Formats: sequence, C-alpha cells, structure tokens
Amino acid sequence: MGRPAPKDSLRKERSDAQELAHRATGTGTPARLGHLPSLFRDPLAFLDSLRTYGPVVRVELGTLPVYFVTTADLVREVMAGQARSVTKGWLYGRLSLLAERSLPVLDGGEVHRRHRRLMQPLFTPARVADYAQVMVRRAGGRASRWTAGDLILLDREVADLVMGTAVKTMFRSSIGQRVAAGLCRDTRIISKNALLRTVCPPGLERLPVIPAVRRFDAAAARMKAVVDEVVAAHRSDGADHSDLLSTLLAARDADTGVRLSDAEVRDELVMMLLAGGETCSATTSWVFHELGRAPRTQQRLGDELDTVLTTREMGHQELERMKFTTWVVNEAQRLHSVPVLTRHTVAPLDLNDRAGSSGPPSCQERPCLTFLCGEAPASVGPGGAPGTREEAKEAEEAWGR
Repeated sequence: MGRPAPKDSLRKERSDAQELAHRATGTGTPARLGHLPSLFRDPLAFLDSLRTYGPVVRVELGTLPVYFVTTADLVREVMAGQARSVTKGWLYGRLSLLAERSLPVLDGGEVHRRHRRLMQPLFTPARVADYAQVMVRRAGGRASRWTAGDLILLDREVADLVMGTAVKTMFRSSIGQRVAAGLCRDTRIISKNALLRTVCPPGLERLPVIPAVRRFDAAAARMKAVVDEVVAAHRSDGADHSDLLSTLLAARDADTGVRLSDAEVRDELVMMLLAGGETCSATTSWVFHELGRAPRTQQRLGDELDTVLTTREMGHQELERMKFTTWVVNEAQRLHSVPVLTRHTVAPLDLNDRAGSSGPPSCQERPCLTFLCGEAPASVGPGGAPGTREEAKEAEEAWGR
C-alpha cells in the first residue's frame, strides 16, 4: 500500500492523558497543519499505519482534532451499538460540494425519505435484470478484444468497462452517449482526489500546495454542468429512453405527487456515477490480482462457471447460483478495501469498555469527528460462518495457498 508514514509524523496517544504526543508532525512542519502533510503525502499508507497505534487514534487535520477508530469491533460499536450518538459526519457534509441533494448526503428527515421513495423504482427486480443484461453485453464485448498473450492495463480496462456500463444504464439517449468519455474521465479525477478534498480544512482549500483540491473542484464543476445538459435535454424531448434518467424524471411521490427537481435528479445521478464507478472497478481489479496468485482458485471458479453457464448468456438468475464466485469477490474486498467513513457525535460516545484506556475522552465532553478506518474482519470460508479456525483454513485452501 505504499511506503509507511514516517514515525515522527504520528505518535500513539498515551493511555493516561492522550494529549500532545499526536502533535509531532515532523521537523519543520507548521503545527497548524497537524498531520495533513503526512496524509497528503501518501493517504493510503497514512491510513493503513493508524491501527499500529491503537484502537482509537487522535489525529490533527489542520487545527481540527479527529479520532480514527481502527478495529472492526469498534467500527461496529459506533455504527450499530451507539448509532444514536452519531450523525453522518463531516465527510458527507463536504460531499455536498458535489451533490448536496443526493441520498448519501441527506441526513434523515422528510427530504431524505422522499428521495428514497422516488429512487426505489430504479431497483426493482425487473430493472436490475435489465442492468445485468447491459453489463453482460458490454463485458462480453470488452473481453472479445483480448487474446491469449496480450499485455493489457487491467485496471484501466476494467475502469473503462465499469464507467461505460454505468453511463449506458443511466443515459441511453444520443446526447448521453456523446458525453460518456468526459464523464468517465472526470469520475476518475474526483474519485482519486475525493479523500484529500473532503478532509482539507476550509481555511486551507485555496493554498497552491494542495492541487488535489483544485483538480477535484474543476472535475466536479464539469461533471455537474454535463449532467445538467443531459437532464435538460431529456426533460425537453419528453421521451422515455428506458434508462435511469427517464425513470427518475417520471417518478412522482405517491402521497404528494411531487417530482424531483432537475437539480435533485442531477445530484442523484452524479452520486450514483461516483459510487458505482471507482468501487466496482477497484474491486474487479483486485479480484483478478488475487486470481493471478491462486491457480487452484482460478480452476474452481472456472468449474463453477462451466456448471452454471450452460449457454453463453448470463443473467441475474445465474449470478445468484454462483456461490463460489460471490465468495471470491467478497474475499477480495475483505483483503483490499480501505473503508473510511465519518461520523459526528451528537451525544456522548463511550468506547472505553471496548477500547480500554484508548477511548476518545473528548467525545464525552463536546461534539467531535470520528473517522472509521477499520481493520479487515476475519476471513470467511466459501461455505460457512466467519471466525472459526476451520473456516480460516478453508479460506486459505480456497485460494490455493
């Protein structure tokens, strides 16, 4: 995951006071920047290093103190056990720069419920089956270009496939397809710079030493303008293009008859592009990476495909029968995902029973920001419950290691 963060850029908090050790950020680094230089220098390495400092680690983002929760048990405690003590948090609030009226950003309330009701028609079984057919056709077309012995940039190939498929399901009109390449490009830029953009304190956003902010903002402005253009064109022609956009424009609240505004439709589409693009392409790339290291897993997965796919066509029903393939995908996500979520405390959040003396004391005193950066949970075998020695052994055997 890249080189580790320098030891002098981060200090584990002391169990008695948990005070100033975390302020050490390296020789010559202004104290007001806190740990931002280390985070900006190598974000993945910085986040990955945090669990070595304990289950709860205090970090300074500029002058803003935040707590990183680094174990699976504590993440579950914050998200489920004490969920009423937290709201979505700063990260989601900063996403409002991109799509302030989208479901992931809206934090409960009537507007959130209205959006959720209006989005439900997009995910009926019939709609999902239709999306699956688009995915199958595009995947088959992409794979047909490859021949044995070819050297390809798999991550770029997969990213192009995933984003092209997402755009195809959302915009099937001619104007939608014309802007597809630009949307794919800007989605990659936004995804690459999203973490640094969202954690950057407002007072530092315009500093020339933080180009990630400028790249993010420029790509976001382009994407919103393009999607606005497509939405306006759809609205004006009034035709049903059998895509996500047409469904959103036609949706009405069953109780009030109210529709989503064009700006609300745009924000939902932008967020779906971002949520469904980089995540799927990264997961698929890691799946192929792991399969390349595990020939027996390749063989077992191929055997399942030969059994399930009696014809060359694959649909949604066939996916439900591919149990081992599903396990491979889930295991790749367990091994390689870097989940970072934020929560903001609205009531006392007590993690001391689970974290020992490393719990965040100031969360008892005033609202604070909590980042959830949990470790991977225990490995799960293809056919059973997690956490047992037998299942861990089965998982290792399934990978052929």
